[in-house]
Amino acid sequence: MNDAPGKKLEVFLLLALRRETLLNSDENIENEKVSEKVFSALTAQLTATEAEGFERTRADYEQKSEAEKENWRSRIEAAIADDEPFIDRSIHRSHIDAALQNETAAVRNILLAGMPSEYRNRSIQKPENASGEKSRRLEKSICKTFARQFVGRKNLPAPTAFDVLNGAQLARLIRLAGVREVALACVRISAVESVASFLRRFSAEDARAIAAQLNGLPETSGERLAFAENLVQAALEREPKPSAMLDLLGFRLIAILLCGGAPERLAYTEQKLPLEVEPKLSDVIEAQCRKTPAGLQREIGRQIEQLAETIRRFKDE
Repeated sequence: MNDAPGKKLEVFLLLALRRETLLNSDENIENEKVSEKVFSALTAQLTATEAEGFERTRADYEQKSEAEKENWRSRIEAAIADDEPFIDRSIHRSHIDAALQNETAAVRNILLAGMPSEYRNRSIQKPENASGEKSRRLEKSICKTFARQFVGRKNLPAPTAFDVLNGAQLARLIRLAGVREVALACVRISAVESVASFLRRFSAEDARAIAAQLNGLPETSGERLAFAENLVQAALEREPKPSAMLDLLGFRLIAILLCGGAPERLAYTEQKLPLEVEPKLSDVIEAQCRKTPAGLQREIGRQIEQLAETIRRFKDE
């Protein structure tokens, strides 16, 4: 929807009207004071110029007939709905690009026109007859059909902090989880010189991050520390490059978090990762679930969720 001031004020008015209706349904509130409270609270959030414009918008609305008011509300509600992307923003564009290859050029144009701007990596040519209510309904139907091949957050029964991370945040979580696991693996190395020698294989930035985690770790069970040692050793044997090894560790840890999870949760997470990532997360989950005792699965799951909460608190705006 256009972000022009007039449109913004119309949306504000619609939200105020909804709030007014909700409060009027409460028998404990004096109805005659509802409007005053609702609109006073709203205008207090606006600049002086916006407040004046809002009052004019409200006055225009109040002069309408009941039928005109209903039409106005329907128009603004439809505009708000049109502003919502039909496809989850967290899906990595490689998955979308692959799916678009199965569509005709005309359908691709319709789909791309309805997607968030970051997915539009090509020119869009709208069909000549793409106007009118019938055509708009057809376009919405095409978009909804295309979106059904993906999992959206609304398909998850109880999204956690981990689930609501976007793709960039998930990548940060994977690295942070790997860094933390190396720190756990270092806990039982008694000689400071040995820890320092081990950390020298990492970049200066990663070494500082590991040291910071090592200095702030809570008390951890011996079983968990031994697991970290074994996981890090296996990752070092599999991936000699330190930076890539950290990501491999984090990838295996989120696989443990997803052990026993719903298929929708796995699919939603995989959609955030580039399509070319190998091995597939589902294969890693199967392997890690076999190797990780149930008690450790739960403990690691809680730790990864805590890291996800940290990333959400400090996410970039």
